[in-house]
Amino acid sequence: MKKHGICFFILMLVPLATVAGQKRAFTIEDLYRVKVVSDIQVSPDGGSVSYVLTTSDLARAKRVSHIWVMDIDGGNPRQMTQSEKGESSPRFSPDGGTIAFVSAREGDSNLYLMPVGGGEARRLTNISTGVSDPQWSPDGKSIAFATDVYPECGADDGCNKRTSERWQEGPLRAHLADGLLYRHWSSWKDGTRTHIFLASVATGEVTDLTPGDFDSPGFQLGGPQQYDFSPDGAEIV
Repeated sequence: MKKHGICFFILMLVPLATVAGQKRAFTIEDLYRVKVVSDIQVSPDGGSVSYVLTTSDLARAKRVSHIWVMDIDGGNPRQMTQSEKGESSPRFSPDGGTIAFVSAREGDSNLYLMPVGGGEARRLTNISTGVSDPQWSPDGKSIAFATDVYPECGADDGCNKRTSERWQEGPLRAHLADGLLYRHWSSWKDGTRTHIFLASVATGEVTDLTPGDFDSPGFQLGGPQQYDFSPDGAEIV
């Protein structure tokens, strides 16, 4: 797919009266009026782009992200998702007819599929460990993604749930850190490892492609995902 250099990331909507009027200090209210555009993806035919638009509500101290699609020339912008929980990581299918995205609209973060032409999204995965960094296979039959699981459980979601509950309900209310990485921001690792899973688009069945007591992909602080399909779809690198 041909890559297009699209250079907009932040849209600042400032009232004309403010621009034309007297200068004043930038306020917290101004900050919350900023709309952030991120995760821009170009469709396979190069005719449109999808992106995530994040808005803030100062009164409720809340931010929410939704998926939008517009023509490559900037025309015909349209909002594709509207869940109160928000959505992220839009990815066009190889044929351009479907967008996969991540949402916690039904509890845990999972994969959803939505027709580009509009219509109801359907839930693809149903796992408790969350989903991030989705990537379509070249033939459009599978989607790879990253998730944090207990290495002894792998793709057994029941095992992951039970192990997580033991951590949360145990008598110990302290964290013993004897290795790295044990925490990132407010998220504790708690014995989990990041693994690459593969979901069948037809059935939603998931497979752990990187079982074991290690992180794959490795821990990263932002930036592009660390895995991709080979051109023939036979391998993931």
